[in-house]
Amino acid sequence: MKKALAMKIKVRRSLLAAATLLASTLGTTAQANPALVDASLKDASLRYVESEVLVQFKPGMQAVAQRALNSMGLQTAKVLRSAARGADAELHLVRLPAGQKVTEAMQKLRANSAVKFAEPNWILSTAAAPNDPYYTNGSLWGYYGDTSP
Repeated sequence: MKKALAMKIKVRRSLLAAATLLASTLGTTAQANPALVDASLKDASLRYVESEVLVQFKPGMQAVAQRALNSMGLQTAKVLRSAARGADAELHLVRLPAGQKVTEAMQKLRANSAVKFAEPNWILSTAAAPNDPYYTNGSLWGYYGDTSP
């Protein structure tokens, strides 16, 4: 039981860290250097979802971008940031067809004039716990999830 609870806590912490990172980056227009992203793909300690790519399109290029995705056989799984909601450019989570590699898809996408950047959907995790005394003594019940048997 304790192992299951510890695993739940670890998973929730990881999800919280990933959500915090995503929320903090969605408000910015910063992007990674393509050469650094490509070099990071060679680092075995950095993990990413093998069948997904994050793609941001240039402002006002939604129609062109959708045609580009369709022509490459790619499909938007989710629009993470939408121009309809006031964002300057759309950010899409794109699913790759079976057998297509992330590096291959990124090269094709980067070659398209409607694409601002394309990079892997990195898997983020944290190994640190907060040092907030309310967290460590269990007072922040919402961070622990459902602990009922």
